[in-house]
Amino acid sequence: MEGLHEDLNRIHNKPAYEEIKDDPNLNETEKCAVWWSNYEDRNNSSIKDIFCGQLRSFVTCRTCGHRSSAYDPFWDLSLPLTSKRKCTIEDCLKNFAGDEILSGNDAYYCSKCKKHRKSTKNMSIQRWPPVLCLHIKRFQGTTKLKTKVSFPTSGLDLRKINSVISETAGDQSDPVYHL
Repeated sequence: MEGLHEDLNRIHNKPAYEEIKDDPNLNETEKCAVWWSNYEDRNNSSIKDIFCGQLRSFVTCRTCGHRSSAYDPFWDLSLPLTSKRKCTIEDCLKNFAGDEILSGNDAYYCSKCKKHRKSTKNMSIQRWPPVLCLHIKRFQGTTKLKTKVSFPTSGLDLRKINSVISETAGDQSDPVYHL
């Protein structure tokens, strides 16, 4: 999809890339808008309009409590399977949005502590795409997982999965999808 988007991108002379700093003076709604605007300055296609959404991630230092946020675009959600023999697509989405501990080689560099620190990362959806693509991660290394995943044949209502929906997402789109 991303290759098709690039071929159809209406922006031919892209502005120079600028890294977005985590500005503590902006509220989360303003930060979200800055990140999305920065993305749209370089990306404008009918593919983006249909399939592109925005993730929100918070990383919180477990030493000092400092929290940073990022709002990245996504084309699909790669959902981890649960360790059960059977699960639902909702279980996979809850797994995706659950807290993740970052430590060791994956430790977060805390801008307040000025060190790599153990931290907690949390993901949610900030902006829903009109068409949501879900990718189920069926491989763990070279082993294919045989977990059976059930999903509704119509009306996947993501409003029931509160941890996936950002509280700052507002009413910009309705997270109910028809398969």
